[in-house]
Amino acid sequence: MKLANGKTKRLSLTCVFLSLFILGTILMFIVPTSVKITYGLTTQTDDGVTISFNVFEPINGDPIKKAIICGHGVMDNKEWMKSFAIEFAAAGFVAVALDFRGHGLSSGELIWNDLIKDVQAIKDYLNNSRTDIDINNLGYIGFSMGGWPGNQIVKIDPAFKCYIGAGTILNITRDELNPNRTLNILMLQAKYDEVFPLSRTKRSFGKLINVSADEVVCNRLYGSFQDGNASKLFFDDNSDHVFLPWDQDSVREARDWVMNTFPDVKPVDH
Repeated sequence: MKLANGKTKRLSLTCVFLSLFILGTILMFIVPTSVKITYGLTTQTDDGVTISFNVFEPINGDPIKKAIICGHGVMDNKEWMKSFAIEFAAAGFVAVALDFRGHGLSSGELIWNDLIKDVQAIKDYLNNSRTDIDINNLGYIGFSMGGWPGNQIVKIDPAFKCYIGAGTILNITRDELNPNRTLNILMLQAKYDEVFPLSRTKRSFGKLINVSADEVVCNRLYGSFQDGNASKLFFDDNSDHVFLPWDQDSVREARDWVMNTFPDVKPVDH
């Protein structure tokens, strides 16, 4: 009898976990009816690397849309940015999630200093292959490794009006930027991040807003969106490094950040 009960319990637990797995898999592929996804597009970088990317966009968005480029982490691929991209599209933006060189379906090999070329290739696609993009008003979100080229390109290209770093580095100070430059910066920090601890992010964020790390207050808005210098370190108390891009609090915070940066963009999915 005890043996039979043990088998029954194991079978029940197996069924429960299998059901959760199936449900989770289904939910991963549920997309709002207001969002269109185009998979498997490609473009070329200046040095001949083929970059694969997916486009998420509102079905009934504005005639001219603002775009957000989404960069994943090391040993990940563009699917890792899907939650962010769907939310951006539902908020009225065109979101492009790319595979960096040496990752996913893109060609080439990983050379960190060349990742910026991959981002530039996506910007060129938006500018040259589409007629519905406001190319002078872009945003960038980078997770882990994806923050590296993000830091680089937003500092030198004024078309980018917001930068979101998720579990990644911050290597930007206001002194490096033109005083009239609009660049709203959000950092998403997981409480249990195994790669980028809060202490490190506070130090770099402190340099951004010109205060010591000890003076940095998480979840406080520094500057303003009206002045184009909004800065915030969002502390996600229920996530770690790997799952930060899937955490609903961080995804919601990122969505709200781009919406506040571009308040004229109207959501298509309320």
